[in-house]
Amino acid sequence: MRHFFTSISQKNSSLIFATTLAISLINTPVLANSPTEAFQRAEYLGQIVERLLHSDLQESVLAKDPALSPSRPRHVLRMANYTYENIQFLRSLNGLSEGKPIKTSAKEVVPADVIDILDAAIEGARALGTIYKVDLSFAAPPISSKKKPDDVLARLRAVNDSLKKLGAPLTLPNDVYRISLGINEQAKSMTKAGGISVTEQAEKVGKAKPADALDEVFNLIHDLEKLSASNEKYALPNGVAIPPAPKLGKPVTPTNVLLATQFALADVYSINVSSGHKTDLELPPIQAGRNPADVKNILAEARVHIKALTQSN
Repeated sequence: MRHFFTSISQKNSSLIFATTLAISLINTPVLANSPTEAFQRAEYLGQIVERLLHSDLQESVLAKDPALSPSRPRHVLRMANYTYENIQFLRSLNGLSEGKPIKTSAKEVVPADVIDILDAAIEGARALGTIYKVDLSFAAPPISSKKKPDDVLARLRAVNDSLKKLGAPLTLPNDVYRISLGINEQAKSMTKAGGISVTEQAEKVGKAKPADALDEVFNLIHDLEKLSASNEKYALPNGVAIPPAPKLGKPVTPTNVLLATQFALADVYSINVSSGHKTDLELPPIQAGRNPADVKNILAEARVHIKALTQSN
């Protein structure tokens, strides 16, 4: 019986969500498919998380937005996807069904793509209201002043920090390795498509710290910059954006490395698509038993393929 009533509640919740969101958008300026509208969704999601935190007897204030860093819609899309996954984990943790994994279409990412994922994340999060005994039927906030992708990214980072207080998993090397594996798959796809023979072997390490893995990510991103500048075929739309990193002297965490690899995955996939790749991006399966050395090694392997592409020009 509990599952029956939960199912009815979820359907009603979805209807309320669609109605309230539509009403709120009617009463706001028309900025369709813009970073500003994407920020509205991120802000709405943050308000939902705040109410869930309050109901769970936690501090009911969303984590503070980190400092803004330059980003593109494709980078925000990766964070939106990560947010969606964390919400699906919370749904599963609380006995609700999980939504399907989201694929990234083989095209240049626009704000509308980010909005689609955030709408799915919002709907998934609102269903948690029945579990936490909190009313989540309130309307979306009005659209604020003009926002950039940087603002959306910062708010989503804050949302994910707060989702961890509700039970979303802490970032582990396994998570970073999964994204790094995706980067390597994309790099290999490009050399294969270009008919380029890769003979160089990546240097492997037996031990590494998160800081070492982060250094490898930044080296890879610089390799992507060189590739993008070396050949118009591999030109990266709107250029490479450097991900945020801890200030000098601050400890490097798996969360820092994960964010950097998300940036790198967005860029390497974008280059692959701009050079003619037609396959949607689907993340590798969940990983287990990985450590920072595994992350560094798989990124080093990807760098060998990226360098081969640059040298072939």
